[in-house]
Amino acid sequence: MTHPSGAPHPRLLIVPSPSALGDGVMLIVREAKGPAEERLLGTRAVLVARAGMRREAILAAANAALDEFDLDASASPPERARRALVAVRDALGDTAQAAMLGVRQDEGWAARWNSTGAAALLGTKHARGVTVSAITIPDDAPGVAAASLTRLEVRAARFRITPGDRLALAVDGAGAKRALRRKVELGANGEPQVLDSATLVVELVGAVVATRRANAPTHDTLLPIPSDPIAGAAALARARWEETNSERAGRIAAATPPKITTEAAPRAAGTMPYEPIDSAARTVLEARRAVARGEAPVRGRGNVTPAGRDERLEAATRASREAARTKAKARAERERGVEPVIERSWIERSAASSSPLRRAVATVAHRATLYVEAKFPWLSPPPAAATLRTSPERGTPTVQDAALSGRRRAATALLVAIVIAGVGGAGALYLSRTSPELDAAARGRAAMASATQAVDEALDPQTNLVVNDPERAQKLLTEALTGLVTAEAGGVNATSIAALRVRAAATLNTLLLVNSITATTLFDFAAAKASVTLASITAGPDGLPYVVDSQTGAVYRVDPQKGRATVIYQPGFDLFGTRTGKALIITSAGPDTLIFDASSNLWRWRPADSAGRGTLVKLRVRDGATWGTDIRAIVGFAADPGTGLYRLYVVDPSARQILRYQPAADGTGYPSSPTGFLTSPISSLGSVDSIVIDGDMYLAQAGTIRRYVAGVQDNWAPADPGDSVLRPTPNYTLITSLGDARTGSLFAWDSAAHRVIQFSKGPSGAMIAQYLLSDQHGPVTGVIGGYLAPANDGGAPSFVWATATGIYSAVLGVQVEPGPGTSANPTPVPIIEVPTPSP
Repeated sequence: MTHPSGAPHPRLLIVPSPSALGDGVMLIVREAKGPAEERLLGTRAVLVARAGMRREAILAAANAALDEFDLDASASPPERARRALVAVRDALGDTAQAAMLGVRQDEGWAARWNSTGAAALLGTKHARGVTVSAITIPDDAPGVAAASLTRLEVRAARFRITPGDRLALAVDGAGAKRALRRKVELGANGEPQVLDSATLVVELVGAVVATRRANAPTHDTLLPIPSDPIAGAAALARARWEETNSERAGRIAAATPPKITTEAAPRAAGTMPYEPIDSAARTVLEARRAVARGEAPVRGRGNVTPAGRDERLEAATRASREAARTKAKARAERERGVEPVIERSWIERSAASSSPLRRAVATVAHRATLYVEAKFPWLSPPPAAATLRTSPERGTPTVQDAALSGRRRAATALLVAIVIAGVGGAGALYLSRTSPELDAAARGRAAMASATQAVDEALDPQTNLVVNDPERAQKLLTEALTGLVTAEAGGVNATSIAALRVRAAATLNTLLLVNSITATTLFDFAAAKASVTLASITAGPDGLPYVVDSQTGAVYRVDPQKGRATVIYQPGFDLFGTRTGKALIITSAGPDTLIFDASSNLWRWRPADSAGRGTLVKLRVRDGATWGTDIRAIVGFAADPGTGLYRLYVVDPSARQILRYQPAADGTGYPSSPTGFLTSPISSLGSVDSIVIDGDMYLAQAGTIRRYVAGVQDNWAPADPGDSVLRPTPNYTLITSLGDARTGSLFAWDSAAHRVIQFSKGPSGAMIAQYLLSDQHGPVTGVIGGYLAPANDGGAPSFVWATATGIYSAVLGVQVEPGPGTSANPTPVPIIEVPTPSP
């Protein structure tokens, strides 16, 4: 690889032979593939060791650590190495060993976990020279306190190095120091030396800068005068700069257009000067304004000739004669000295007003006047004959008087019409006054008629909308049921309303995929005369229900076939130095049943046989003592069911987070610190009622269902059942899943309508079916928990739930009526085994 001038770069001196790395040890080295990668990543290596593990598993863990280091650009190299080693530890377990080492231009870094060692041969400059010493890193990293190196059980350090320093990586620290002092012989092409051991040595090499030899002097001097290369370079740069400036100035001058001069060019003989259009228009306008003022035209540019004195005098005389003639004509039409007076009504004055309101009123009044005059023509005065008399005869009205009189009569008629209309309208309102009761009755009758018509149209056997157009039929039936509510409020006959509601509801339930299911009793604690109050239920690893008694804090394993409830956990016993507490939460994961007690202890019960015997072991959980009693739910998820290991998810409202724990490789507990599943903390986790994990996470929170993918809530939501006219708004308090992520169905218990709704996990979240649960007492109520039990023959699953005193089940499918001569097996008499002195 070609290195930039003046930049140090790492070089491999010793590498392990592939044949030397057997099962249990893996050493991987990655060199920089370019200047950019050398500046950012450098040469890095990782060593992973675990006795008894296959080579492929360790190779995968080592490559994953290097990939995580290369892709993580959010922290310093030691912190990234620390995170990579923590990932190796989570993947291989606590018994593994791992170390990382890296070198780039002027610094090195190292991280170590367990006994794997790394060492460095560093040179220290001081007044007496340079001291070369071999140290163990990161324990003896220069300039860093040893107490500040360890975090997450991984020690990491970062230090500066100079050309000539070496760094080594080996299975232990002593082997790394021996490799540093080993004599190294590189190959002909600079290949590193290969050893039959898991050992790596890297050296920081300074870049080779080629030097120029000075030319021999061409003349003899008594004293050699050394030339100053800096001054020569400065002079050469100054000359090039001036030359460049001169060339640039010439190019600018050549590209600059010539300046436009304001001096007019000499006009050729016989040509007219160019006059812009705006100048010509201005000249015409000025001439017109002068004529309007009675003045002579203003002289403008161009070939316009001003009027002479005689012409102006003649124009003034003509204007005075026209004015005198106009005045004489006016005096002939009216009395002498009387100016014409134009009388205007309030409508005309309002029409010319600046107020929009007055203009609108004038327009309405004018149209009303025209309507009255057209409707009653006798109200309009006949037009008077025109006359030229200056003073009319006494008693004969003038044209102006006749017009004024006609307008007054029209206004009077309009006023009378308005008064009559007002009185008539008031009388009509008084005579047709209504009461709220009559209005409600009228609306009820109309709603009943509309509902009857809608139901008849939806159930018409000729059109058969239920089959041909189910969406139209559903819309009509929904509108009909809504109208029946209005009809009921209006006092319509209740019998007619009930009959119509039964017709509409039956067909609408069919369109909405509603199935009525009858519950079956699996175990009744009340029938056994036991004082038990159930608080939680889960499906055990053997498929049987396990319940928690909130009174005694005991956990029962229930076998419905034998009618027997066996105590598998009870508080007050000392196991492994810890006293069992009152059980609060129970859940199943993998082959185990997990029990969380009031003392913040997590217990694992694993069945040993089919008779109900098993082993109870306390699990070690990192920071589990800080959970407290406000934990809402605990659930396990096995990414690989074949291993029997499973992650643990804890809904902790006080931490505003869903804590995620990684299991130990031996299955004894969860020793690692938890990580937060949610990207952003949520303060409302106290309202979580149920949680399901199938690769994605579903939460039943505050009556709604939400899905989280990679710690973030996505836009998936269950579809609306669309039966708000029949049942209340859904309140989901329990969810359970069937199938893997994004496949199968999600089942939710709606406590408001006593039903189980099946939704698709697809993007639409469509409703697949509804199941109304009921028993001999009516709709099922008081459900405290439940789970879904798949059928052994691949048929419809069963929903198993618990109330305060019993356990029940129902098949979520089409009811099968028993044939003649067959009868169901009777439920055995329940038996509760008394708790023994030892669990």
